[in-house]
Amino acid sequence: MDSQVDITEDDLRFEEEVHREPYKIKGWQRLWHQYLSHRLSQLRTLNAAHSIEEYRRVTLCFERALLHLHKMPRIWLMYTDHLSQMADVTMARRGFDRALRALPVTQHRLVWPRYLRFARRVGGIVTERVYSRYLLMWPEKSEELIDWCITQGRWAEAARRLVAEIDAGRGGSAWRRLAQIMRAQPGAVAGLRVEAILRDGIGRGMGELWPALAAHFVARGLMEQARDVYEEAVGKVGSVKDFAMVFDAYAAFEETGVTAALEAEAERVAAGGTANELMMDLRLLRLERLMDRRPFLANDVVLRQNPNSVAAWLKRVSLWQEKSADARIIATFEEALKRVVPDKACDGKLSELWLAYAAYFGESGRLDEYRSVMDRAVAAPLGSKEELADLYVSYAESEIARGSVETARRVLTLGTAHVAKSLRVWALLIDLEEAAGSVVATRAAYDRVVELRIATPQTIVDYAQFLEDHQFFEDSFRVFERGITAFGYPVAIDLWNVYLARFVKRYGGEKLERTRDLFEQALAGCPPAYAQSLYLAYGRLEEEYGLARRALRVYERAALGVAKGRKLEMYRYYVAKTAELLGLPATRPVYERGIEELGDVDAVELVLEYAGTECRLGEIDRARALYQYAAQLGGERLWPVWHEFEVQHGNEDTFKEMLRIKRSAATKFGSDAKALAKVEVEKQAQRVAVSNSVADDSAALEPANPDALDIDDDDF
Repeated sequence: MDSQVDITEDDLRFEEEVHREPYKIKGWQRLWHQYLSHRLSQLRTLNAAHSIEEYRRVTLCFERALLHLHKMPRIWLMYTDHLSQMADVTMARRGFDRALRALPVTQHRLVWPRYLRFARRVGGIVTERVYSRYLLMWPEKSEELIDWCITQGRWAEAARRLVAEIDAGRGGSAWRRLAQIMRAQPGAVAGLRVEAILRDGIGRGMGELWPALAAHFVARGLMEQARDVYEEAVGKVGSVKDFAMVFDAYAAFEETGVTAALEAEAERVAAGGTANELMMDLRLLRLERLMDRRPFLANDVVLRQNPNSVAAWLKRVSLWQEKSADARIIATFEEALKRVVPDKACDGKLSELWLAYAAYFGESGRLDEYRSVMDRAVAAPLGSKEELADLYVSYAESEIARGSVETARRVLTLGTAHVAKSLRVWALLIDLEEAAGSVVATRAAYDRVVELRIATPQTIVDYAQFLEDHQFFEDSFRVFERGITAFGYPVAIDLWNVYLARFVKRYGGEKLERTRDLFEQALAGCPPAYAQSLYLAYGRLEEEYGLARRALRVYERAALGVAKGRKLEMYRYYVAKTAELLGLPATRPVYERGIEELGDVDAVELVLEYAGTECRLGEIDRARALYQYAAQLGGERLWPVWHEFEVQHGNEDTFKEMLRIKRSAATKFGSDAKALAKVEVEKQAQRVAVSNSVADDSAALEPANPDALDIDDDDF
């Protein structure tokens, strides 16, 4: 078919350039590209199978162009696309090969995607050959060929390629895919080193390959070898996930064998033969035994992962206990104690293993074995001293429960020598001595605890109570003093409170001067935050056994000596005690002292109470003067109280005076608030001015910008 090429004005400049410089490739390339694009556009509506001549002429045009433009990738890409549409596979393949030879290697990435699409469309040996060449350049792309082989059902080639990947060290998922092919198409792996390949993958931690290896032997009819593989697998897999997969495959294998045997027996009986019941019983027994072994096999996996897991060993013991296998239980405990490294024990403590081992014998009444295990336990290496203390305490408690007091005492005495800093061991020994020992032994144990500086405040209180119960009162007081010296504040305040309460209970007013000295000692070093309870106890002592005036002096010291947040509370207590002991008029100096000492907020509260006292005494004018004084301190609580007071006790003039003072106070305190706000604003302005000054100084140090524009506010 003759084709007319339409020449436009844009084409003329290319023609002119070609005539001027016939050997300049750039001009020829553009011209040829337009020309070839035009010729290809004329083929779009034609069928390559019927318009062979037209396609051949365009091919000749490409050949003429490539005589001069064989280094131009765009022309080659157009050419190979054109050849791919034709029915001549050989010509297209050769065209791609020529393009790869003509273009530099760096531009091959443009050709290969088209070449591979063409090869996959053709299929067969062409695809394999093309991919073989492609993989020489990019071997990591081999999965593309393998995927194609699988989609085309070329299982043998896919298996061969996967083995090549494994041999080249690029296994990755190759083992898994090979295993899938083995299960789906056993015949595809004939002639390959299947067992060696799969065992290589298994050795690299791919436990899921075990079922594939067993399936390989099943496909060959080697059932015993397959069973051996499964047995080997359940004994070697390293994760619970792999174990579950292997065990399920193993169980399915045995169930399939039982089903096949049943069908074979049924056929034999139907044919007039005799049933082989022994063989059927053997197969069923094998399956049942496998299912019974599952918990033990799963536990083996956990222990292979971490032999230092205490919980896993205890789980294994519980499994054997369900079977009542005494010898197995003992063997498991012994193996666990050998394999668990004390410093690496996890999911529990090594001492828990020892205690569980001993408890097994103790629960069955085998006391000699129990004591033998516990003696071994306290002598064995453990992860910490705390574990050793646990063993001694448990050992002694079990002996006490059986009534073996002397054995328990021996154990605890040995424990205090090995773990001298364990208060738990000492506490149990003290309890044992108190219950079944002597006073001397108990005191010696308590004294040793105090000397080791492991006693707690409760230990001090218990020791003192023990001595008091046995009429050693002075010794019990000395114990309190030792504890106070050892702990200091704030713990000492609790000991002082108990000590002083017991001392007062014991002697009352008999040793009043000594008691006063103790209170003075307690208050001498006590922080104000903890002193209130001591002052109150001191005041009660003086009220009960001393003089009222001394008690009030103690309360006065308390009002001055307690923490700031409790002063108002203490002054109120001081006022109440003064009124109780000396009467209401005597409270006036107390109120006045408190008003001077307290801050404005608390002082207002005390003034209002003072005014209420004056009202009860009938001193209305004094009460009004107090309200007027409180108005100078501020506070909103004053005005309702004063208003009620004037309603009950005042007249029109006093009420107006109250209102005047209220307005004056509102003005005063409102002005004070405004003044404070003004001061804060001035401070903020000063800070801003300082920051601006620093910024100006920094700007002065920088070189001036000659291109800067001078813009005034008037310019806007």
